[in-house]
Amino acid sequence: MLQKLPAISLCLFSIVSSFAQSTFRFNIVDAGNRPISYATILWNRTEGAITDSAGFAVCSPKKDPDSFFISAVSYKPVIVPFKIVVSDGFNNIRLERIEDSLPEIRIWPEGEPVWLGCTDTKEGYSRVANLSSQFFQDGLLMNVDGNAEFKLKSVSVFVSKKSATGIPFRIRIYDVDSSGFPGTDVLLENVIVSDYETGSWNEIPLDNYTMRQLGKTFIVAIEWIGNTSGDGNYLWIGETDNFSKQLTYVKNGNSPWKLWKVQSPAGAATNVMMKAKIVHPKKRQP
Repeated sequence: MLQKLPAISLCLFSIVSSFAQSTFRFNIVDAGNRPISYATILWNRTEGAITDSAGFAVCSPKKDPDSFFISAVSYKPVIVPFKIVVSDGFNNIRLERIEDSLPEIRIWPEGEPVWLGCTDTKEGYSRVANLSSQFFQDGLLMNVDGNAEFKLKSVSVFVSKKSATGIPFRIRIYDVDSSGFPGTDVLLENVIVSDYETGSWNEIPLDNYTMRQLGKTFIVAIEWIGNTSGDGNYLWIGETDNFSKQLTYVKNGNSPWKLWKVQSPAGAATNVMMKAKIVHPKKRQP
């Protein structure tokens, strides 16, 4: 019996060590060692964490992941293999900024605003936007008619009357890739929304934020960035069945984007209630 004690002790030590290694600390910085706030760290598809204003985040995987996927708006994402991550100190990760040629700033008299997307005044249905993942995204496809120049002035999200308040979400604007799905970020800054009304539209101005050149087709999305606490405080967004086809895309954590295919009780296509306000140059008087 005494000869087996070392083996038992080793087994117990392994178990304790395994639990001790379940928490990992990350420090995300840029090339100048400046902290990157609101960087996302994703693992095991649907788990994740977000960095604070000092660039720090604590990750506690339910099981050991293969890797950590780290990304931030306007930076190149990186994949960090689990085998090189340490649990007894900080994992310092440096992200490289994406260098883009920004569009030329042109100033012209603005015409009347035009709304794209959902124009309903009341919610038809609603669904929870933060149940399955800490970083769930909903996006709606927008199409601009004609070839005239335009500017994106704001986006608006309908938050359901049954939603909790104060749950933060991030506005994302994407271009459309060759397969028709959300591609790369167009909005190059973090736009975090936590002050909003329920049972109504909430408009978020974008005039003062840096963006890449927008194409005639783009996607407006929201990304829930809170923590899954299981306390019943969920973000609910409105849905509508007034579109003839599915235009909504969803992304669960680090999983690929998918087309939302759930139908309404009436058998119609359902889409999230989002819209975008654009302006064209004001037409000159003859």
